[in-house]
Amino acid sequence: MKSYYKKTLVLNSLKKNHQDVRDIVEYLHQNKLQEIIQKNFWNIDDENFMYKNDDGLEHTLGWSEEILAFYENALKENCQVIFTVDF
Repeated sequence: MKSYYKKTLVLNSLKKNHQDVRDIVEYLHQNKLQEIIQKNFWNIDDENFMYKNDDGLEHTLGWSEEILAFYENALKENCQVIFTVDF
């Protein structure tokens, strides 16, 4: 498969429509993202994550603090979301 098509498929899988955004907001209200990150951070495959250390955890926790507000605003504004993370 050509690189362009692979990127398009990945991008489409990252696109969140209004119902997806609503589901994410509901999930984030019911679950504590910080606790989920702390619980699962050390399970990330070492080969695919070069920041698997205490600083990487703190960095990830810091960035995660605004995720709920981001998705709540997208829901309020009836926006779709393409959300990617690059370390």
